[in-house]
Amino acid sequence: KKIEVIGNPRPPPIQTYMQWIVEAWNVVTKENIINSFKYCGLTNKTNGAEDDEIHCFKINGPVSEGRAQLRQARLDNELAKIFEEIDLEEDVENGNESDNSIEM
Repeated sequence: KKIEVIGNPRPPPIQTYMQWIVEAWNVVTKENIINSFKYCGLTNKTNGAEDDEIHCFKINGPVSEGRAQLRQARLDNELAKIFEEIDLEEDVENGNESDNSIEM
């Protein structure tokens, strides 16, 4: 190995780094890549069925309460949609459609 003036070994050439990267990627399976996205919560089902796969939501994870918060946010969103539908239906039934102009 070549040594720099200050006594540290010289870094390997860029081709060596590139070869290390290629070799490392060749070891990673397609399944590991797919699971890593689920682990981070990027490709999980939006219905909550895979929330237990999100790493930071694990019991000892940094955001262990996050799973419950996500569940509550989904519920709040669903309730808001239901209430909006109910409100729109009542407006139509009462002849109060929002597209009608108000006359003064």
